[in-house]
Amino acid sequence: MKKLITICLMLTLLSVMSSTANCAITYGASGSEGIYTVDTTAGTTSLLFGTPGIEWYGATDGDNTTSFFATPNGGSLYRIDVVGNTATAIGSYTSANIDGLAYNENTGVLYATDDNNLYTVSTVTGIEALVGNMGVTTMWALDYDSSLNKLIGVNNTDHIMYDISMTDGSKTAIGNTGNVRITDIWFDNASGTMFGVGNGPDQLYTLNTSTGLATVTASISGNLLGLGAPNVPEPATVLLFGLGGLMLRRRR
Repeated sequence: MKKLITICLMLTLLSVMSSTANCAITYGASGSEGIYTVDTTAGTTSLLFGTPGIEWYGATDGDNTTSFFATPNGGSLYRIDVVGNTATAIGSYTSANIDGLAYNENTGVLYATDDNNLYTVSTVTGIEALVGNMGVTTMWALDYDSSLNKLIGVNNTDHIMYDISMTDGSKTAIGNTGNVRITDIWFDNASGTMFGVGNGPDQLYTLNTSTGLATVTASISGNLLGLGAPNVPEPATVLLFGLGGLMLRRRR
């Protein structure tokens, strides 16, 4: 019986790993006052809930399993709850017109851009602190790539993807996206894919973080300016905890 229970638990863990790795849903923050679901496999979007009076400019992953961070053009940092369908202001920025976000899941640090400067932002108060100048004027798209441990940005003026220093904000060119308008990027930890959205026209992309090249995967709708998702544990983490539990059970 114990062997059967162990086998069942392991099969359950493998099922969890599979469902986590194949999760294709992320979320889009719209400049047309709404939060959307984005199916990156099917290439479709759907309005989750409206946010009257709030035009979103950027988003990124959250620090828990039910919400992510988003921002309008300046003002306040928001937490978007995709279970309760709410947008709650965390706190106001002191002076910067923050319009792009990137959350480092490894360190718990939230980075932000006002197009030309890099900041860190408190996830408790919303107060920003300057990291450094990036030497560009339209660094709209920003996200953290956990597989490379790098902060990646795409500048809308020269359409180049950059590796951005999390220490001083300096940048190193990776490559041209193909002269496409990228409004935000989002790294999917489960698949290891960097996705992007643009609103001129509305399209979904995958981006090569070695060359910078963006490839259109679907025409979408929603005027999405930001991408983000709740922080779901990676499959390896789920398996590690599960096997740890099995080992403790066997020792008893």
